[in-house]
Parts: sequence; structure tokens; C-alpha cells
Amino acid sequence: MTGLDRGWEADWLTAVGEDPEFRLISRWTRVSLRLIGENFDRTYRIDHSTIAVDDERAPAHTVTLTGSSDAWTSYLSPVPRPPNHHILAMQRRRNDFSIDGRHALIQHLRVLNRVLDLMRTASASRERELT
Repeated sequence: MTGLDRGWEADWLTAVGEDPEFRLISRWTRVSLRLIGENFDRTYRIDHSTIAVDDERAPAHTVTLTGSSDAWTSYLSPVPRPPNHHILAMQRRRNDFSIDGRHALIQHLRVLNRVLDLMRTASASRERELT
């Protein structure tokens, strides 16, 4: 896989929705997560222990992560090498990755970290299925 694609999206959303830690830590969370990559632009709404695709609107509390195909591929690897192990490290050390909505990111950092960790797991599972 290179960068973001929708091949793992359904598995990822299911994994997030079924994850006990996510359900616990996001019970009072309302934030949108927008992921942008080459040929990929999708918004997800995290709302009181649920996550769903929400491409119809861009609410005020949106965290937008924009990266090149290489940045996303590096982040989604099963065991990413520094600085690709965390989005804050990537923003600081890579020229091809950025974060908008930093205030919302910091407010919901634990929840978003969990969601992104599960994205990495779903992506790695998809890779294993394809090989």
C-alpha cells in the first residue's frame, strides 16, 4: 500500500467502533478528523463513542492531517520508525506532513491517538491479507 486508501476503511471503522478503550475515552468527545493524502480526502465524525464518515460538512472542531503518499505509508507501517510513529513528531520533522486544527487536536489527543493507532492496525491487517 502507498499512502491512504479506502481498502481498509470499513475494517478500521469497525475496529474503532468495537474498541472498548475508544468507547470509554471518547464518550464526551465531539470532533471531526479529516485525512488528506494524494487521491484521498475524507472526513470522519467522532461523536460520543461513535465514528462515521462525514464528508458533507466541515465543522469548526476539525483536525486536518495532510500528508504525502510517502508520509502516510511511513506512518501506517506496522512498526514505524521515528519520526513516523506519531503525528506530532511527523509534523515537526517532516516537510510533507501538516496538522491544522491544533487546538482541537490537543483537546482530543488521547482519542485521536487511539483512532490513529487502530487505523495503523487495520492497514497492517489489510496488507497481510493482500500478501
